[in-house]
Amino acid sequence: MLIGISSCVTGIIIGIITSRFFQVVIVKLSGFDIKVSNGLSIEAILYAILIFISIFIIII
Repeated sequence: MLIGISSCVTGIIIGIITSRFFQVVIVKLSGFDIKVSNGLSIEAILYAILIFISIFIIII
């Protein structure tokens, strides 16, 4: 259970960081002058946690 919780938290943190990084890279490569949003959607994080928990329960 502890491994599942830590992997969920680590996955969400790494996902947020890499998502921002790739957004910035694509905007810079495309040459557009677009500001990348820095908003963090709590709803998306809750959906990710809910999906992870449901998959974890099915596997158990």
